[in-house]
Amino acid sequence: MAECGADIDIALDEAKVTRDLAMDKLTEHRSATAQISNLQVELQGVLKQIAELSVTTSSADEWFEKLKLAIDGLKDSVAQKGGKTREWADKIETLSGNRIEAQLKTDANWTAIHDAVEAITAKANIKEATRIQRTDDCLENLGVWPSLDRLRTDALAALRWNILLQSESGKPPQMEALVEATGATPRAIERCVEFMDLQRVEAIATAVPSDDISLLYCDGDRKISFEKASEGQRAAALLFMLLEQPGGPLLVDQPEGDLDNKIVSDLAEKLHDAKKNRQIIFASHNANIVVNGSSELVLGLDVSENAKRDVACGGAIDTKQVCDKITEIMEGGPQAFRDRKEKYGY
Repeated sequence: MAECGADIDIALDEAKVTRDLAMDKLTEHRSATAQISNLQVELQGVLKQIAELSVTTSSADEWFEKLKLAIDGLKDSVAQKGGKTREWADKIETLSGNRIEAQLKTDANWTAIHDAVEAITAKANIKEATRIQRTDDCLENLGVWPSLDRLRTDALAALRWNILLQSESGKPPQMEALVEATGATPRAIERCVEFMDLQRVEAIATAVPSDDISLLYCDGDRKISFEKASEGQRAAALLFMLLEQPGGPLLVDQPEGDLDNKIVSDLAEKLHDAKKNRQIIFASHNANIVVNGSSELVLGLDVSENAKRDVACGGAIDTKQVCDKITEIMEGGPQAFRDRKEKYGY
């Protein structure tokens, strides 16, 4: 039993790590992310082919059009990922019994866009704070995708000019969208055009917004950021999520260490339905879980003379020996019942 207990502890620790990683990776969904990754690889291939084109306007136009189509496909995949994120957010709320509220802001994380704008303006001596603020203003005022389309058009125009038109007469592109998004001076724009290459175009071509998701723990009418919720509150929400899902045997070690008795009572009530979907094994000193949860099998453990855990008694919850053990170990004995009745008045 001691060895089994150690194995269970190890398994529980691994399960907790897996659980935390699963929460951290909430917004990452394999199917949509794989599509985005494939499209980004496709974009890289298209951009490399652009660089290898013969310097002819007609052939370059063909590849620029393919790039545009690939970007349109990337937009569709991002939209699909947003839909999947919403589905998972709704599922988390349902599985947690609405103890967790998932607040989702679509396309609200612009980190990748800021990184791309920084890449295409590298060596142009534009103040970072100005660039970030003006980019945010454009994204908010014009919309994320229209702003990205304009920036991509500017980057492609600069790349086209470097590849096709630099030796011909005419002025380089004015990059109006980039000026608006960064506050760049004419000299800075000249440098942006001068240094525009495949890598910079790739950066802005593959930059996409991501969804911003926040998890809140709902304590009645009060909502707390999940990161700031207590260990007990987070443990309760995650445990209720596990109980909502079918699967193999679920082992839980002394949940009362993190949960107050009110939550334990809710947990015991939840067990009546949860144990229909999977086997649930609790190691606990809390009588509410055992008694109110209507345990089918109760094992009372004791320490033997050789300092090992032994099963002192076992059986159904209505077995006298088991009831006596629960009364003794979990309730504090018959006198504890009498003391509570006297103090509480019922």
